[in-house]
Amino acid sequence: MQCDPVTTLKVGIADEKTMKVRTMLIARGEERLGPDDPKVRFTSTKSFAQVLPAGNREPLRTIAECAPGSLR
Repeated sequence: MQCDPVTTLKVGIADEKTMKVRTMLIARGEERLGPDDPKVRFTSTKSFAQVLPAGNREPLRTIAECAPGSLR
């Protein structure tokens, strides 16, 4: 397997209330997304796993096989 560089998608896990509060602060211009903030958030690891059907698990296999020094 060839381990090519991949595009990074930052994913976060936060409860619904936290996500709603943060979204409202950003919408009102009271906060800004930082460059290190997740671009996608889920309310649980279970909900995150539900969007990873077999075809979308390839990136996880690549991580496991290529063992990158960082997942950032």
